[in-house]
Amino acid sequence: MAGLLGFLFGLHLKCTQEVPSLSIIHVNYTPDFVIRRKDGRCLIVEVKSERERGNEIDGENGAKAIATRKWESLNSDKLKYQMIFVKQENVNHEDFEEARKFI
Repeated sequence: MAGLLGFLFGLHLKCTQEVPSLSIIHVNYTPDFVIRRKDGRCLIVEVKSERERGNEIDGENGAKAIATRKWESLNSDKLKYQMIFVKQENVNHEDFEEARKFI
């Protein structure tokens, strides 16, 4: 858990992930938003353009998402991960419904 707390307070995740067309890559990753509740539970939120959904690095099943989901699975009671894909430049109020419920 110490690694998680260090990450949340300004550090970034360094992950190694296999990507089919790129073999193994090393990625530095800082999420768009991290919501930390008083009880210690955290929600990582990534906002991406719909055109990035299939991207091997930043997409829904890209290297960053896979690595973060693996990290989430290590302590799923304390850490949740959400990706929001938007078609326009602005994020709609409804897109943050899961984050609002988490809070």
